[in-house]
Amino acid sequence: MSNDNPHSDAPNPPAAPKDAGEERATFPYDDEEQLIVTRETDLLNQWIKEQGPPELATLEYRSRLWERAAGLKDSLKVLEAKRRGPHTWNDVREVARFRASWKTILWRIFPINELPPEILVTIFTMAILSHSSKEVTRSRLAVAGVCKQWRRVVHESPTMWSIIEFKTKPPFTDSVQALRRSKNAPLILLVDVRDPKWSTREADCSYTPSDMTALMSHIVPVMDRVTELYILCDTWKVVLAAIMQLRDVKAPALSRFEVLRSGKAYVSFERNGMPQELNRPIPLFRGGAPRLNHVSLDGVHVDWIRTPLKDIRTLEMRKMAMEVMPNLKIFRKMLLDSSGLRTLTLEGAGPQWVDEEADGWIPVEFPCLESLTLGDFAVDYGTFIIRLFNAPKLRRLTLCLLEEDCSALFAKMTNMFPDLTVLFLFDVGVKDDETTRKFFLSIPKLRYFKTMRMERDVFALLLQRVPKYPLNNATKQEETEVPPPTELVPLCPRIETAECGNGVTSDIALDFVASRAEMGLPLRRLLLPVTYFRSLEKEVSDVLRNTGILSLIPPGSRPELDVRYASD
Repeated sequence: MSNDNPHSDAPNPPAAPKDAGEERATFPYDDEEQLIVTRETDLLNQWIKEQGPPELATLEYRSRLWERAAGLKDSLKVLEAKRRGPHTWNDVREVARFRASWKTILWRIFPINELPPEILVTIFTMAILSHSSKEVTRSRLAVAGVCKQWRRVVHESPTMWSIIEFKTKPPFTDSVQALRRSKNAPLILLVDVRDPKWSTREADCSYTPSDMTALMSHIVPVMDRVTELYILCDTWKVVLAAIMQLRDVKAPALSRFEVLRSGKAYVSFERNGMPQELNRPIPLFRGGAPRLNHVSLDGVHVDWIRTPLKDIRTLEMRKMAMEVMPNLKIFRKMLLDSSGLRTLTLEGAGPQWVDEEADGWIPVEFPCLESLTLGDFAVDYGTFIIRLFNAPKLRRLTLCLLEEDCSALFAKMTNMFPDLTVLFLFDVGVKDDETTRKFFLSIPKLRYFKTMRMERDVFALLLQRVPKYPLNNATKQEETEVPPPTELVPLCPRIETAECGNGVTSDIALDFVASRAEMGLPLRRLLLPVTYFRSLEKEVSDVLRNTGILSLIPPGSRPELDVRYASD
């Protein structure tokens, strides 16, 4: 076990008042829990440092520890029950101390090295592969470095080498060794050769096309057992060197393929520096990829006709020049060939925009589409996209970086997504007008509302009561001949969680929480970034804490959506 605090990336919990003993603990439960976990971790790390040679684990020794562990567990139950009511700071410290003591006993009692090798393999595999791809290598080394037996188990278990990173220039010694140790196990490969110091000029990239070609020479021979492949790089020349090697590859096991180029959509090259491959699109996996169902292309285009893009469940297109996007006919065929699509993301990319061509198209039906993200383009283009398909079961909608007034887009989407439960708005122009109110009225099942860099108008909208506009069930359009009833209904009455990102001030958030409560529609959770929360004055942060519904989001993390938000 590392001496580093495993919660170092979490928000720092507030410190308990100095010399507080029998004083009553006043922190919210979540903050108090953070305090306990931090203190418990410090005690465990201190215990590890103070350990001497291990004691022989005789039957008598284990029995004595079992008795002590049982006593500690009973005491913990009493303390945890006490925390549900008024309790003191001494009780909080005792919970941390008893938890740490109980864990140290369990670590000493459990004879892990006496387990059969296959059980150890299962435990280690779960421990190592449960981390993100970027953390797997470090986790694997940490487990293998504990003792000789663990090192042998790790080295001889192919499944523990099934997630492999390529991050360096040739000769890729560690990654190639991991490929050998994986034997015939299915593989997840992450190629990340981005340079954080890159100037964004194509000619300044330190990683060269020949480096990438050498790297791909190790990947192509094992593509028959690659299930997921991620390629992240900076420049066109390097990314083209990678996908050129995948033109005629057969990938029978590949289910997920993602490529990201971090440069801009439009690139200026030095004289005679533009790769010839940019003049003609490159097809991928012409040898076949029958299981491919997740495709993400960010800053990269392919041959849209000859690349097998059928039966896709997740399609993500980002940051492409209009000239290299698929035309409307090809894009529509891609959609028709993937009627089971569940997630569609179009950010700065999509079909080529020929508005008059869309007039005669019948919208593609997507009965399974659950998540839609649109962003980084003009509102008119967004309305053009919305006209291309129907998704009556959509649950999650994200609109980002549109900046303009989105009234026309909201008008087009009104009554299209009656089952929507999650709405994210980032830097979207929202006006308090009749069109926008009708859109919010048409999503009555909304439960999770997230905003970033938004003005007060959008929150003011959700504090109104408006007439319940009658609808024609056959056409889903408003009945203009029937006058609206006098009954006033709140907009989005089922909102339970509000997440406010950067650019949403604390007074807006507090006013929203208080006003929804006064309407008889109280929130269950208010989520704020911990970095923003720490920047607030103490009086403001105290008021937010006293709402009783505040939760803080650590840097780089994403809150887990309540499972209920995915259903009625």
